[in-house]
Amino acid sequence: ALQTLKFSLQLGKFTDLIATAILGGEKLEEQFSNLHAHPDM
Repeated sequence: ALQTLKFSLQLGKFTDLIATAILGGEKLEEQFSNLHAHPDM
């Protein structure tokens, strides 16, 4: 998941796409904040 996210973020530098990953064991607040940014991927 993290490799895919890193690649998506690199691709997003040249587009308007926004990517995020939801991972178990990570802080929920930060993940919810990322989801509120309405990511494309």
